[in-house]
Amino acid sequence: MSKHTPGPWKVVVSEGRQVEIEAGDGLKIAGLYYTGHPENILTDARLIAAAPEMKDALESIADMQIRPDTNHQELAALCMAIARTALEKAERGKP
Repeated sequence: MSKHTPGPWKVVVSEGRQVEIEAGDGLKIAGLYYTGHPENILTDARLIAAAPEMKDALESIADMQIRPDTNHQELAALCMAIARTALEKAERGKP
């Protein structure tokens, strides 16, 4: 499994038209510069910043063990809760 800069990542709005993604220790992960559709910059930045949480959510769901006595409704509800938490970070920038 490949490694990435540990999360959480956050969106930092700089002066001008620049938005950056930073790791918790202040390390800059990425910078976004828009010339065509600046109205999308914060939405796109939040999606990028949510990458570690999205990866963790997918790994949690993929690694679930299903036993013969598994309650599939409870399992589905758990998977949905994990996914919704990651999506909340991507949509609103909140973990």
